[in-house]
Amino acid sequence: MIHQRLESAAEHHRAGRLGEAEALYRQIIADRPDCADALHLMGVLALQAGRRELARDLINRAINLQPSVADYHRNLGVAFLADGKSTEAVNCFQQALELRPGFAEAHAGLGQAFLQIGDRGQSVHHLRQAAELAPESVDIIRGFADALLRAGEVDEAIVEYRRLLSRWPGDAVAWNNLGSALRRKKQWGDAQAALRQALTLQPDLSVAFENLAAVLCAAGRYDESIAVCRRRLSLQAESAAILDTYGGALHATNRIDQAIEQYRRAVAVDPSYSQGWNDLGRALAGVGLIDEALRCYDRALALNPISQIAQHDRLNLMFFHPAIDAAAIVAEHRSWNQRFAAPLMPANPAFENDRSPDRRLRIGYCSPNFFRQVQSLLTLPLFSNHDHHHFEIYLYSDLEAEDSITTSLRAKADVWRNTAPMSDQQLADLIRQDKIDVLVDLTLHGTGSRLLAFARKPAPVQMTWLGYPGTTGVDAMDYRLTDPWLDPPGSGESLYCEKSLRLPHSFWCYDANALESEEQPVSPLPAMTSGRVTFGSLNDFRKLNDPVLDLWSKTLSAVAESRVILLAPPGESRRRVLDRFGKNGIDATRIEFVDFQQRGVYMRTYDRIDVALDAFPYNGHATSLDALWMGVPVVTLVGRTAMGRGVWSHLCNLGLRELAAQTPQEFIEIATRLAGDLSRLAPLRQSLRDRMRQSPLTDAPRFARNMESIYHDIWRRWTHG
Repeated sequence: MIHQRLESAAEHHRAGRLGEAEALYRQIIADRPDCADALHLMGVLALQAGRRELARDLINRAINLQPSVADYHRNLGVAFLADGKSTEAVNCFQQALELRPGFAEAHAGLGQAFLQIGDRGQSVHHLRQAAELAPESVDIIRGFADALLRAGEVDEAIVEYRRLLSRWPGDAVAWNNLGSALRRKKQWGDAQAALRQALTLQPDLSVAFENLAAVLCAAGRYDESIAVCRRRLSLQAESAAILDTYGGALHATNRIDQAIEQYRRAVAVDPSYSQGWNDLGRALAGVGLIDEALRCYDRALALNPISQIAQHDRLNLMFFHPAIDAAAIVAEHRSWNQRFAAPLMPANPAFENDRSPDRRLRIGYCSPNFFRQVQSLLTLPLFSNHDHHHFEIYLYSDLEAEDSITTSLRAKADVWRNTAPMSDQQLADLIRQDKIDVLVDLTLHGTGSRLLAFARKPAPVQMTWLGYPGTTGVDAMDYRLTDPWLDPPGSGESLYCEKSLRLPHSFWCYDANALESEEQPVSPLPAMTSGRVTFGSLNDFRKLNDPVLDLWSKTLSAVAESRVILLAPPGESRRRVLDRFGKNGIDATRIEFVDFQQRGVYMRTYDRIDVALDAFPYNGHATSLDALWMGVPVVTLVGRTAMGRGVWSHLCNLGLRELAAQTPQEFIEIATRLAGDLSRLAPLRQSLRDRMRQSPLTDAPRFARNMESIYHDIWRRWTHG
């Protein structure tokens, strides 16, 4: 009788008639409190209903009555796993496997428990066992592929998803997870196809919407990404992930105020969404709200302390803050190193490189910026002039999409490596296999940083250059490049974790025409036609802090009828600038804003600027080279850090030190003198390009020889121990 009632209850249970099943289980337990099967199945039903404490109690009672039933231990493990009690779950699944060694579901549960603990190796091992034991179980096969993906074994995960889908092509979740894996590999087209298939099969699959929107955004198809986000929001409740992606697409198209609105909605929907806080911080930094941006990064890191994107963004942004000194910045970099980079460095790294001091050296450059981007103005001159007889040049490119500049850069390399799909460990392994002698980082903590590959010490000699003249904080980074003006000899060594090596003239070598087919001519002095002086700054808006705007306001006050042209995002950023100038007595009619521009239009904007005003504490580096090339003198306030002495370096190399001020008052006086003497300013404008052509700033062959001399010197130091 009990057996028949139990079978009837189980039939209701299997059919999803949980109310009827529960009523029968309760009757059986009331009549037979020692019926272990009824207690166990009632526990499983409670687990399905989310009553996990009751589930554990009932299944434990079943185990006490019949401790040798593997299913009981396995389902108790599932209950513990649902509550995040990973250690208890491991014990239960292991007990189930002792009782039934080939129990696929117990292996699967054990794999999930180890994944929850963080032991990815054991997780993959047990999930692989489960998949081999139960090749007909779609849930187990998908769980194995998911574990591979979480463990970073992306290629193997893709193979498993494709194998699963060849047999069960209607599994929408597997299509989504395949799309997620392909997204990790930056295979945008295949990822989109997989995610669209997931949505065809299950149109309300929220995570597939979120992944598709993110993939479209990453592939540069921003309008399509926005459309997907809007569709998702019209169909379902607000989701932090979709709002964040929506903000990202708006941000990428320079609709920053709208992006900030979506990011704020994302973190309001889910205040624990770390990525949303980080993206909000990045957008706020872009409109110059540095303090609020830093608070967002701190919030992101409180929620996800190991987020490298937030760590890099925060460290990078500190250089822009006028109240954070160099000692505090280097302390933060050292702290980051101790937490993330130092543990990766081998105790006694060994290298198979030929130690001959005078042989042809292999030089490796790592960058995500080998495309039409400002850094190419500074890398192409060097790469075009390397001595390939004495140096073998390897370029490690982290590019997602290539363009004509990529093609040009690739032609300058002896060996080109596409490293975008690689993890930091895989990149470090490749560099070691390539036997690179001197490895050069071009990014530091900028977007796309690969410092955790450098932290593994894959090359005997490692150095950083170009991203910005700061410090990486990484113990494994031996050197940083600088020049005598950025870092005067004998000063500031404590501000860097690397040993500073000074190029003899300039940290930069510039080719204005690297991104253009035709050279832009220098225009006549605009003040000669307009009858008034126009100041200007086309710098990154993050550099336009309140002290900078106050100093520029005083400069405009000192020069009657002068105007200023500023590059600023539309919306709140411009209102903030107008408010600040207004408080300082400068009428809004004297201020003109321009949007972010394509390079040709941007360069022509200098045709309307008579004198460029530099920012601090972070100078305009490449931007000031652009201004000088277009004949626009730059007035700078020499800073206390290398970041604030970039234009001082430019001016020293041009023989124009008189344009550099040591105090704010001197800055105003220099700008005022220039504005008041058009007979001096006009010929200076026409002579600046020739000055640049005759200076070390554009002498690419000399710059390349200086770099190569440093490479030889540091290689010999290493070979001599």
